[in-house]
Amino acid sequence: MLFTPEVLVASPRESKSLEHLIKHLGLTFQSESSGEAVLAHLRSNTPDLIILNAQLSEITGTSIAYRVKKVKRLAQVPIILLVDANNSKLRAEAELSGVDRIVLTPFQLNHMRGIMSNLLKPKAELPMTGAQADFVSNN
Repeated sequence: MLFTPEVLVASPRESKSLEHLIKHLGLTFQSESSGEAVLAHLRSNTPDLIILNAQLSEITGTSIAYRVKKVKRLAQVPIILLVDANNSKLRAEAELSGVDRIVLTPFQLNHMRGIMSNLLKPKAELPMTGAQADFVSNN
């Protein structure tokens, strides 16, 4: 069976450019527009990579990342957190969130391509395993 990684993106401002990049790389693109929608998606899906904007509506990307890393089924899913380069408060919060990479916005697509490839490479080398049931809480 051919492994096609799924990338979950929750970043309304960068969604179109990321969609183009992800599909160009032959990956599956899934987009959510809010923090609540991300949590709902993660209750029944395990993407191979998550890209979150730190400033999502309802629940911040930083808060979502912190929650995801506490769920056994999702703990090893790499997370890229997009943070406004001019927002030092969000940058400091991002450092404490447990994400795998912080990318300052605006970013260069070639830079993002390299980060995504590096984070997905170990996943592509592992044998596929069956899905595990788990739940991401809204609290």
